[in-house]
Amino acid sequence: MIKLLFLGTKSTDDQLAWSGTMYQMTQAIKNDDRYSVSALKVPGVSNLDKIRNKWLAVQRKIFSPSKPYISNIDIRQARLNGERLTKLLAKETQKNPVDIIFAPAMSTYMMGLKTDIPIIYLSDATFATMNNYYWFGLSKKDVENGNRVEQAAQAIATACVFSSSWAADSARNDYQTSENKVNVLPFGANLQITESVEPKQIDLTKTIKVLLVGTDYHRKGVDIAEQVIQRLNEKTNIHYELIVVGVTRPDTKFTHFVGLLDKGKQADYDELIQYYQESSLFLLPTKAEAAGIVFAEASMFGLPTLTFDTGGIGEYILNDINGYRIPLDSQNIIASFADKIDEVITDEELYNRLSVGALEQYRKRLNWNQWLTDFNKIVDHVLTKESDK
Repeated sequence: MIKLLFLGTKSTDDQLAWSGTMYQMTQAIKNDDRYSVSALKVPGVSNLDKIRNKWLAVQRKIFSPSKPYISNIDIRQARLNGERLTKLLAKETQKNPVDIIFAPAMSTYMMGLKTDIPIIYLSDATFATMNNYYWFGLSKKDVENGNRVEQAAQAIATACVFSSSWAADSARNDYQTSENKVNVLPFGANLQITESVEPKQIDLTKTIKVLLVGTDYHRKGVDIAEQVIQRLNEKTNIHYELIVVGVTRPDTKFTHFVGLLDKGKQADYDELIQYYQESSLFLLPTKAEAAGIVFAEASMFGLPTLTFDTGGIGEYILNDINGYRIPLDSQNIIASFADKIDEVITDEELYNRLSVGALEQYRKRLNWNQWLTDFNKIVDHVLTKESDK
């Protein structure tokens, strides 16, 4: 039996951490009899660190009011984290020896980390992909520090796992991480249902419900989606309704804002499932996205998806297979989305093919069972390398 230690800054039972992805990964691994899984919750910053960070925040407010604090560029804190984790790991593994360490989204704790135990590091992005994409206004020194933190994490890892080719390509090209260390494993859907899902059927005599799940009104493109739905209602004879889960706003003529739903609460979970089941299309004009668990969830319910071609989305939405990715530089974004939606909805054969394609993508790739199968291959490769030393 393989003894695996799961590192994280939150409890592995937290169904909200990283949109539920940490929980789903842990459950997938725990459910495999080949593993004995233990978890080590890494302590957050110390009281002294908190005082320091507050002082830095005051300095930023005075001298750089528009500059955010990003832990990935705080090289001093990253070194402290690595030193503390080294001691913590040594103490924990002396009591309970393990064969392998799994460290998802732990780059800021791996600088200066010292251990002989092989590490599998997982992330949905690299610092290089996030700079000027999610994070803006960083100084040259900030970028240097961020790249050093990222480089250290990839260097100490025996294997690196990324949720998209977009991130994996950056590991190879921006950090020169060797090809045999880099792996691509797309995330699965963070929802579970017992009943079988059949391909969607479209009925143009009824309201076409278009689902959007996201919490950031502007970055997730909710403003764009509202304009797209308004244009469709004005330019076609079909009635469309946009359902937005994750944003709290007053309803408009064509948009219903559900607000945030907590997957950890059964009533909210059931409500979210119902929205996926009742919808005919998934729309997410997100302007920046590393992976997007919601794309896997949309495919799980056979929903054709319309989104932008950006970040790691290409790993989840394949053009003409389970949806379409609209170029970010489209001359008329609203018209581009609206025209493509109208094409999909009014062409029954195309709509059915995309719905079937969505289900096939979920069943073949975008589920946690497949993720585990591929993860096991990485674990076996890592342990084989260790035994050959």
